[in-house]
Amino acid sequence: MESREVRRTRSLLAVAAGAVLFGTSGTARSLGSDGLDGLSVAAWRTVIGAIGLLVAARWRGERVLAHRWHPRPVAAAAVSVFGYQFAFFAAVDRIGVANATIVSLGTAPVAAGLLDRLMSKRPVHRRWVAGVALAVVGIVLLSGGGSGGSSPAGWIAAIAAGAAFPVYAAPAQVLVRDRPR
Repeated sequence: MESREVRRTRSLLAVAAGAVLFGTSGTARSLGSDGLDGLSVAAWRTVIGAIGLLVAARWRGERVLAHRWHPRPVAAAAVSVFGYQFAFFAAVDRIGVANATIVSLGTAPVAAGLLDRLMSKRPVHRRWVAGVALAVVGIVLLSGGGSGGSSPAGWIAAIAAGAAFPVYAAPAQVLVRDRPR
């Protein structure tokens, strides 16, 4: 049996590899073929990612279909993953890779906090409000206050991409509850 340290190292390497691949997608899209629109790139990236996850699970000896699949969380997770892809690449096409990345990554924690507040019915804390204000200021400063592109649809798409992260995380938590660790 693997030691806990070996599992931890493998997990960290997998996260690092995922971050590298994730971090190159916007740049690859902006430098790639002009013949592919954001919807095509999003669809292909989702399909290739899903196949990659299935292959990795099979390689590890996981029996993917041995567990109960809960239709609603699976559908919600699938829609949010594809929604992120589509919104992000639409934003890249309209406001550029740097602004799309800054806004989508910067708005994700804000969206997560709002979603948590909606679902838990807990009050908003002042520290969270201060953190959101700081995040908004950082997004505005880093993105040039919207000067990188004049497309309101692009900015909205980047915000939607950021909001898709926590929308994915909630059903993903439901889906892994009865899975082996």
